[in-house]
Amino acid sequence: MASTITLAITINWALPFIEQQPVEILGMEPALSSANLILQTMLGPPFTWPFNRKILSFTTANQDYQQTSMTDFGFLEGGTVQPASGKAWELQVRNFLVTDVQQARPQFCAPLIDDGMGNITFRLTPMPDQSYTAILPYQMKARQMMSMASTWAPIPDERSYIYQWGFLALMSLISNDARFNEYNAKFVTSLLGAQGGLNDLERNIFLANWTRVMAQLQGVNLGTAERYKARET
Repeated sequence: MASTITLAITINWALPFIEQQPVEILGMEPALSSANLILQTMLGPPFTWPFNRKILSFTTANQDYQQTSMTDFGFLEGGTVQPASGKAWELQVRNFLVTDVQQARPQFCAPLIDDGMGNITFRLTPMPDQSYTAILPYQMKARQMMSMASTWAPIPDERSYIYQWGFLALMSLISNDARFNEYNAKFVTSLLGAQGGLNDLERNIFLANWTRVMAQLQGVNLGTAERYKARET
């Protein structure tokens, strides 16, 4: 599951579709930021991937636990807690949990504080009534592409059919290509098709957010094009 396709390769693939319109107008822009947008979308919630997953494990009897040197943390997928003797119990993920002085078996977990330096404090609620081993699978955050030589890692090459369409959709939007909606639909259906575990709410939230963002970009791009035409007349 190697990732060898670079941004330069993706650009060369996309250019014939948009009739060789330039996509590196200001240095590496807008190609670089557009690629990072697609990468962050694919690796952000609600999307989860086996190739982007890590497991955090710790044992604690406290409600809060700080994990250091965790610079790759993106978001929690779920988790379990298990006492020294007994079965494992599933944890539900929350964005935030208040302090709970009542002691019982933890049922919820949340990434409480991220200091931006890789030190993340996780909270279990209720406060543990004994020592538990917590196992928390998480998705890594998207790294930033920095140049045309950057690959789409950690996305493997066999998933290139997703991000290639996403990149082409943004480039066609920028170049006022009428086929934007077609390319964008290919990206969205490919992405959702690869994520069979999403529930209806997660799918609908993503579709609503992505559609809103694309509509705003279309409006900005259309307004810019109309201003240019007005100057030419």
